[in-house]
Amino acid sequence: MSDVSPLLRGSRLAIAERIAGQLRSGSGGGSLVLADIGMGKTMVAQGVRDLLDGRLPISTVLATSSLSTVPFGALGPYLSGLSARDVDSPVAVMRQLNARFHPDDAGNVPVLVLDDAQFVDESSAALIAQLVAGGQLRLVALGRRSAELPADLLQLTIDGLIDQIDLDPMAEQEIQQLCETVLAGPVLHSVGGYLARASEGNPMMAQALIEGAVRTHSLVRRRGVWILVGEFPSADLPLTEVIKRELVGRPPAERRALELVSLADPLPLSVAERLGHREAIARLEAARIVTVSQDEAPVVRPSHPLYGDLVRALVPRGRSLLIRQQLVEQMDFDPYSFDGLLHHVAWSLDCGIRVPDQHLLKAARLANQVYNPDFALRAATVVTAPELVGAAQVEIARATFLRGNTARAVEIAQSLATTSVDPVVVSAAVIQMAQIHLQTLGLSTPLRADARLWRSALERIEADRVLDDFERTVMRHASIGTELIETGALLLESRFDGLEERLRTILASPDQNLTCRIVALTQLGEVLAWTGRPRSGVECTQEAFALMTQASTLTGFHEYVLTRHVIACIHVPRWDDVRAMLQGYSDRGPANLIFFGGAVGFVRGMIAVLTGDVDGGLGHLLPAVEALRESDVENCLPLALGVTAFAASLRGDAALVERCREDFEWLPARTDDPKYQMATAFMGLASVRTAGPDAALDAVEEVARASARSGAVTLELDVRLFGAFLGPPRDPQRILDLTAGLEGDGAAMLRRYARALLDGDAEGLAGTADAAVALGYAQIALHARRAAVPLLEADGNQARARELQRLITTAAGALGVDGAAADGGPRLDRLTRREREIVEHLLAGRTNRQIATAVGVSVRTVENHLYRVYPKLGVTRRDELVALRGPATTP
Repeated sequence: MSDVSPLLRGSRLAIAERIAGQLRSGSGGGSLVLADIGMGKTMVAQGVRDLLDGRLPISTVLATSSLSTVPFGALGPYLSGLSARDVDSPVAVMRQLNARFHPDDAGNVPVLVLDDAQFVDESSAALIAQLVAGGQLRLVALGRRSAELPADLLQLTIDGLIDQIDLDPMAEQEIQQLCETVLAGPVLHSVGGYLARASEGNPMMAQALIEGAVRTHSLVRRRGVWILVGEFPSADLPLTEVIKRELVGRPPAERRALELVSLADPLPLSVAERLGHREAIARLEAARIVTVSQDEAPVVRPSHPLYGDLVRALVPRGRSLLIRQQLVEQMDFDPYSFDGLLHHVAWSLDCGIRVPDQHLLKAARLANQVYNPDFALRAATVVTAPELVGAAQVEIARATFLRGNTARAVEIAQSLATTSVDPVVVSAAVIQMAQIHLQTLGLSTPLRADARLWRSALERIEADRVLDDFERTVMRHASIGTELIETGALLLESRFDGLEERLRTILASPDQNLTCRIVALTQLGEVLAWTGRPRSGVECTQEAFALMTQASTLTGFHEYVLTRHVIACIHVPRWDDVRAMLQGYSDRGPANLIFFGGAVGFVRGMIAVLTGDVDGGLGHLLPAVEALRESDVENCLPLALGVTAFAASLRGDAALVERCREDFEWLPARTDDPKYQMATAFMGLASVRTAGPDAALDAVEEVARASARSGAVTLELDVRLFGAFLGPPRDPQRILDLTAGLEGDGAAMLRRYARALLDGDAEGLAGTADAAVALGYAQIALHARRAAVPLLEADGNQARARELQRLITTAAGALGVDGAAADGGPRLDRLTRREREIVEHLLAGRTNRQIATAVGVSVRTVENHLYRVYPKLGVTRRDELVALRGPATTP
């Protein structure tokens, strides 16, 4: 079989295989494949050709719109032998086609691939349908889903002679695979997620976006993996030529309506109708080029953002200005509503039309929220109203930071904080500085300096001028803000004593505003999560998230709240909640993934590793680590390196473990940061291959003791839980003392584990394993069951021991580790000398007869020995005993 295109994957490959299989077997007359532009119809057809690999004769007809009204125009390439008079004769044309299309001597029926079937003239369609119905031809027709197809072709599907197949958009995982195929290497998973949404599952659009991003260096390769460092280009793509033919080829009335919709996006339907575009809009909607919302006041938008980008790029500036003037004359809506704000401001600036300063400022703020710093600068720098210039400078500082010039951003914000007499501007400037310091340095000293600067500025303002009631309210909010920066500094130092009471006092204060409440709830959630109350912490961070939806003007807080909510959920653990939060964040918009995509990929990878999917976890972690080197706003890189090293050790990749270790040692030591201490513990676990389990657990124990001194009891619990991935906890009494009164299912499971170990309770260990499985901790369950087996055997409960051993073997296979005891092989010490000798021969690959000859006994004697050996080792068959040996692996 000929190789199919590497781009043909997933559902498209399955469809191509289905069509090719039917054509080979002779079942049915073929298929009609319907899809929108770029959905992969041609790719599927080529896949069918490749899969058939010359076994059937294949011909092609490419129908065109220019010949759609010419009788037999589509079949012209096959009618070259006809005279000018005969070319219009259906009988003569059919005679020519009969000579061309018929089964060969082996009975193979030829295949016709008919592309752009919506353009086939009725005469050609009728003859093709007759050939298919008569069994002389099989058909693979490709058509536009929204277009009107010839009746004779549709009748073939109605009569059941050919199948109708609708190509649906590619799923996110398929787009991810497409990325990795096009780029020939691993890709940060958030890139695939973004492309799936940006392209709406359209493979041709996704591929064009990928190629455009590589060309503009928005997608770059780092250590062999592809990460996103800039925005994807939009209109300047090779794909434009394909879509241009579709859009520009529309009738003039539809083109004019499409220009209006694309430039106004969104356009109220009522305005479009007043401008005389009702029928054109209806036709564009039927062709799936525009969509009309179902709201009370419906609006019209391009059905795909790329359509709008392309049309806007094609409209000359003079015509754009004329359309804008026509629109303003009919305007009965707010062009600066949240939905269309950025677009309308950009359109006005492009046309040289003055935009009110308050709208410019609002647009700049929104652009920063959606991580579009270039547009934020464009809007904010043309604000001239004296009362708004300070606020515009704050947005300029934010945009400057997002563009990578941290020093200049801090300089702008600091200048505002020290010179402005507006308490609102001063507060926004200091908050901006604190966010920058938190995201770039993550140190307490700069935060304390920010708090002192804010307090000093407030004192200066109060001394220099008389404040009105609104300004006094702002000053009270700012006072709480300075305290929250100071509590944030204490959190960076893991100094939790007294923080809960301090934060609860702030939350009870009547002087707090929405921003203060969100930050206070988030910080309280962080305190509770690290001090043994992760469930309570999750409640706080969830409330903070709910309030975020009410605060559409907040900039830079979403990631702050998200990170702490995710950490609290992991402590419980609540894996599904974390996955849902990450998906929701990814869905907010593509640009945020430039700055936070590495952190999203890291958390997904960490969850996968902890819940037993080590290979899947590495697939997320390797690109995430490289993305975090570019942008690490929450200081996740150390922990990402630790988890990656641990996952690599589970897979025996010593080179990757060493690379992670070297990178980790180059990072500044942050022993006061719980995430850094967790990273150190994972690095200790990763040494199991080189140093052995005892040394690895010694390293974990050292981190656990250090964390106990910090007061972060959840950190110690997590570290001891991670240690249980290598074997039963070393200090069960400490775990009992530690977990008394702690919240979370993880704490309850570990407490049960410790109690069972201290009591020598085999069923308690088995129950611990069940609880661990329910939480996703398959590795911990494996070791708990291993610990239970010898206890059961000592009690004479061989049946239960064998039952657990079977579970161990199954789980080990699923995890890809050794199913035997922690020493890496079957427990031969349980056997007699003769039994050990026989088992060693068996593990060497010898048959029973060969073993009998080597040992000097009969074959029956060997079989009797093995009959007694199997239950001792917890297996029932020879292959299970061989599987116990496995590779010399320590999970």
